[in-house]
Amino acid sequence: MAAPYRDRSWLDPRLALRKSLIRGKGLVATQSFGVDEVVVVFGGTLFSKEDIAAGKANNRTLMQVDEDLWLGDPANQPLGEDYFL
Repeated sequence: MAAPYRDRSWLDPRLALRKSLIRGKGLVATQSFGVDEVVVVFGGTLFSKEDIAAGKANNRTLMQVDEDLWLGDPANQPLGEDYFL
């Protein structure tokens, strides 16, 4: 299953991961951004419904990118310090 996704997500270095006052962690800008600047690019492994049902994906990291396709981290991969969702 080839796809145009990075192996890992990328965050602009002008973003900082901080403890959220609401819950968990959140992203804050440490500097201004231009209107059309890309500041986050999501990456990961592609999973089908069958992959997810078989326990191959870490459900906390999944986001749907197509009708039957999700992007996330494998179940056996620990969450990195940059995890923020």
